[in-house]
Amino acid sequence: MPKAPATSSSTEYTFKFGKHKGEKISNVPPSYLVFCKGAEWVDDYPGLRHAILNLERERQGMTAAQKIQRAKRIIPDWFWNECYPRACQIYGVGSVGTVKAMGDAVETRCYEQQYPPRPTATETELSSPSITALRKLLDTCPAVEPTTPEHGPFFMRKEDGFTNKRYWVWSGEHEGKVMTALKAVQDEHGENGLLVARWMARNKVSRYIFQRPSLIPL
Repeated sequence: MPKAPATSSSTEYTFKFGKHKGEKISNVPPSYLVFCKGAEWVDDYPGLRHAILNLERERQGMTAAQKIQRAKRIIPDWFWNECYPRACQIYGVGSVGTVKAMGDAVETRCYEQQYPPRPTATETELSSPSITALRKLLDTCPAVEPTTPEHGPFFMRKEDGFTNKRYWVWSGEHEGKVMTALKAVQDEHGENGLLVARWMARNKVSRYIFQRPSLIPL
């Protein structure tokens, strides 16, 4: 879905320095703006302090829906489609929890490094001893519902401290085995192979476990 255009004049300020050089101020994480505002050199860049203050005033008056739309404009579509539906399921549509979850996602700026896009069909056609071992390991993990005593080695049930809702995660024992298998893939295929393998694990989790609105930390 195309991004909605920015409407505020403060978004016209474009950074001319640093790791966000070339980005408009509305697309920069709030924590970075706080850093800039407190830096001694902020006034060396004409208009930056004024633009930050204007943007902060605008955001103070934003509704939950406007905050969600802002996040949608900044976050890559594929990442939004992964996270937003889960946030709504857990916290509720338009809730404080959902707004916070997507705001936290906005703070994560290095999407390409931390959450690389899903590999193409061709890229997933890896075949090797390490890939075969990973597939077999992932296939041993059953669906989380209904649970039986045999599920113990695979899952743990946790409770969200914010909503008090319970959710399932892989057990430390099973996740440790998956991490070892992923390392074997990395050793055999390098970083590109690891990317494919991580998505294999992520796909298994998304089918078998109701996760929080984030990718698994593999």
